[in-house]
Amino acid sequence: MESSSTPDEELAEREDWFALSAAVLAEAYADDEPEYTLAHIKERNPDFSKDGMQVLESDIDDQVVAEADDDAAWEEPISVRREQTIDLPNPEIAVTGASSAK
Repeated sequence: MESSSTPDEELAEREDWFALSAAVLAEAYADDEPEYTLAHIKERNPDFSKDGMQVLESDIDDQVVAEADDDAAWEEPISVRREQTIDLPNPEIAVTGASSAK
C-alpha cells in the first residue's frame, strides 16, 4: 500500500510521536526517584522466566558462546535493505521540550 504523505510529513509525524513518548515517559517518574539497576535486584521473579525456572544472564551468555560456531544452532540469515534514512531529533531536546509543555 502506497503512502500518500510526503517524507517531510512522515518525519514530522515521527517527531510528534517521539515527543509524545518522551512526555509520557517523563510523567511516569518523579524527578527525585533513584535509578535502579540489575544490581539492585536481590531475588529474581520466577514469573518472568520460562517454566518458572530462573534463567540467569550468565546461562544465556554461556549458551550463546557454546553455539556461536555451530551453524546448525542458527536459522538461515535474512537480508534487510533500508530504503530511506531519517535523522531523528536530539532526544535531549525532545525531552526538554516535552517537559516544558507540562
